[in-house]
Amino acid sequence: MECDKCGADAIHHAAYSGAHLCGEHLRRSVEKRVKRRVREDGLLDPDATPDDPDRWVIGLSGGKDSVALTQILDDVFGQDPRVEMLALTIHEGIEGYRDASLDACVELAEDLSLRHEVVSYEEEFGVQMDDVVESDPEDMAACAYCGVFRRDLLETYAAEFDADKLLTGHNLDDEAQTAMMNFLEGDVRQVAKHFDASLGPFDEREGTDEFVPRAKPLRDVPEKEIALYC
Repeated sequence: MECDKCGADAIHHAAYSGAHLCGEHLRRSVEKRVKRRVREDGLLDPDATPDDPDRWVIGLSGGKDSVALTQILDDVFGQDPRVEMLALTIHEGIEGYRDASLDACVELAEDLSLRHEVVSYEEEFGVQMDDVVESDPEDMAACAYCGVFRRDLLETYAAEFDADKLLTGHNLDDEAQTAMMNFLEGDVRQVAKHFDASLGPFDEREGTDEFVPRAKPLRDVPEKEIALYC
């Protein structure tokens, strides 16, 4: 199959549009949608200046989504004096899981000359995730606790670093799953709350001083395309 744009070998068929894309045009397509989302959501404060830049904290886990997000944002805004970016990695303390991805985060941040901060469960809570799972009488999976702890630390440290926005690598599949779960549970209020908290233009959201505003620049991009992008 040939790329619809240039005739090179296609690596992806986008079922939602019918397009066949080679690696280069897939990358351009992903980057175009991220830039459009940044623009439509008003991610960059129009009042930001080199003397008073918009400060963004990027949740960098080392997975494909957060790596792609960090790379694209650096390509677009890395040289923009109106934006100050910081990558934040949460170390859960899960043996055989986090160490390799942490190394990838450190390497990426160094390659991009991006400020990088690492916060661990052990430093903050006095335990590692493995300890929590082992001591749980209900024998619940690590993810039952992990997501709550991680979100809490991302919020806490985004505020500590005086972030204007907290950016996460949630993709289109993630957003669809969240909406579907809330719909199936009949929780329409949670659907609306989710939108107000992290979706849509910043100037149209319900304001709150309780949390650092969130943004999801990858939310228009399917998970498969992000995997191919990386």
